[in-house]
Amino acid sequence: MDNLNEVRVNKLRSDNGTEFRNHKLEEFYDEKGISQNFSSPYTLVQNGMAKRRNKTMIKAARTMLNIAKLPNQFWGEDVNTACYTQTKSIIVKIHMKTSYGMFRKRSPNIYFHVFGCPVYIHNHINHLGKFDEKVDDGFFLGYSPVAIVFRVFNIRRQEMEGSVHVTFSEDDEAISQSSSESYAINFNENKSFPDDEFLETRSKSTHCPINIEYFPYIPAYEHHTPTDSPILQNFISPEEAPKFTNVADVKPT
Repeated sequence: MDNLNEVRVNKLRSDNGTEFRNHKLEEFYDEKGISQNFSSPYTLVQNGMAKRRNKTMIKAARTMLNIAKLPNQFWGEDVNTACYTQTKSIIVKIHMKTSYGMFRKRSPNIYFHVFGCPVYIHNHINHLGKFDEKVDDGFFLGYSPVAIVFRVFNIRRQEMEGSVHVTFSEDDEAISQSSSESYAINFNENKSFPDDEFLETRSKSTHCPINIEYFPYIPAYEHHTPTDSPILQNFISPEEAPKFTNVADVKPT
């Protein structure tokens, strides 16, 4: 606060949670000359502003997560995105400004996207051939607090990553179609793949088993073999092709 806005904090009010009331924070506040004020235990009305603000944010985050049909493992990214959007969009009536506008002394740049919407991520990690696929399927998770990138989940790599080279599919038809798909993948937030594991062409064996409970709307990648193509099936082998000895053998049609 002092470095960004030249505003000195004199007093902080909070409940009695150990994240607010501990020896490390007491030493820090004493060093900075900040006094602490705590509410009575189990008395929410004494800390009503913070409780009301947190409840509004949690309700928005829960709605976003349910509409996107994502598992609860993404609650952290979900809450961060809800906080980010509300800070830049909710107007404080007393000042007729957003929290961001009051703190930064300027209007925010609005570039919001639909949480959980399908995205196409440019693959700049692997060494790809000229005719290999250049994008990976994924879905949008939010905004990075430390870089100008979007937080996305890469379905092929099964991990979260930050990238600015993202194409969003936010139209109603794409979102409704993706929400009705029965294909799905499993999410393992502790699992990461080595960089060279997906250099080969993707096939059905590279995908996780279906789990409709977790991802009911994300289609798995389907790899069609040449025998599935009706065009290739109409081709005949060189042995079966008619052989002509001269031009006279060719009968006009």
